[in-house]
Amino acid sequence: MPVQQRDIVEAAVQIALSQGVQKVTIESVARAVGLTKPGLLHHFPSKDALLTGMLTYIGQSLEGSVAAIASQDPVPRGRWIRSLIKVAMDHRGPTAPTDPVRAFKVLLTVSVNNPELMKPVQQQVRAMVRRILEEADGEQELTAWLAVDGLLLWQHLGILESNDPLALKIFQSLLGGLEPSSFTHAPANPTTSKARKKKPTRRKPV
Repeated sequence: MPVQQRDIVEAAVQIALSQGVQKVTIESVARAVGLTKPGLLHHFPSKDALLTGMLTYIGQSLEGSVAAIASQDPVPRGRWIRSLIKVAMDHRGPTAPTDPVRAFKVLLTVSVNNPELMKPVQQQVRAMVRRILEEADGEQELTAWLAVDGLLLWQHLGILESNDPLALKIFQSLLGGLEPSSFTHAPANPTTSKARKKKPTRRKPV
């Protein structure tokens, strides 16, 4: 994404996170970045195009945060989901695009008001799911991811505050269940993970 487009999208994200998605308009974003309306429309020809760019940016920001933590994890098995949980545990400020709770709020709002704009996000998440399920303990990791999403939803709804000790305990419990020693299956063999060996069939006596 070109620098100026990224600046525009970042401004849109900050408005969405601090004021709500409904406040993201061509005019409000143009004012925030010091552009005229025609100048902004040169980069994003419609509000839907701007919202799509905003969703893509949020997704890439979160994935980048996860990847940065994952690069410090020496154990490949379950590394991605452990890093996701750590990102969810460590919010980085009230208007940071990497704050999973606020990003979750933006995604929910857009999914209700503009569901057709969610297609890039859906494709990105499906790709992550496929990648997780290719691992030996993919279902266990996917279950942990769904638990994280449920916790983020509770925080978004105000059922549980982000600084509630219970939230931290849940995150820590999820991490504990994803330690290498806790996995229930044998390590995947790259040559046989996609094809199981067939048992030889016995011939019936004539």
